[in-house]
Amino acid sequence: MRLLSERFTAIYSLILMVLFTPLFATEPPKLPTLTESDQLIGNFIQKKKLATFPIELVSKGHFKLNLHEGVHWVTESPIASELKLNATALQSYSNERQVLSMDARTQPLVAMVAEIFTAALSGDWSALEAFFHTKTSVTPQGWHVEMTPRDKAAARIANAIHFDGEQFVKQITLYEPSGDQTRILFESIQLEPYRAPSRH
Repeated sequence: MRLLSERFTAIYSLILMVLFTPLFATEPPKLPTLTESDQLIGNFIQKKKLATFPIELVSKGHFKLNLHEGVHWVTESPIASELKLNATALQSYSNERQVLSMDARTQPLVAMVAEIFTAALSGDWSALEAFFHTKTSVTPQGWHVEMTPRDKAAARIANAIHFDGEQFVKQITLYEPSGDQTRILFESIQLEPYRAPSRH
């Protein structure tokens, strides 16, 4: 359970930390600031290859990201589930029941991921580089960035993370310490006005 929760935390926070990276050349991108009045939304297709099993697992869903609630990652198929992540906690739901809860105050990995996530939201690339080495390049299709861990703590998250995109990130590939590989394709990403949840 602990290993599963660590992977769950790392994958989805890092997935979203550069979803709104702008087009750049060979310099590290200057991340834009997501304001309190905006939120980022989009769809995803996740393809996971297991090191010990010769099959690709595919899931689909949608997400939203804002400064008030953090990340809301909703898997629609093949099995419905939800993930909520912000600077203080990670929570996972299945059939509207909470199945996992991790507090950043007591879980070191959650605290580290929260720091990375906050740095990305604030456009603090130097803070992200405290955890990862980065290598950027321009391709005919847009841009490509590779990230590798600086220390053992970051290496618990991934051996490497590759990002490809144009105006927004279009694909993220996560190379996990276990040998598993997760590739996430993003579609219909856009900024829209933030709407606070209705309270009854």
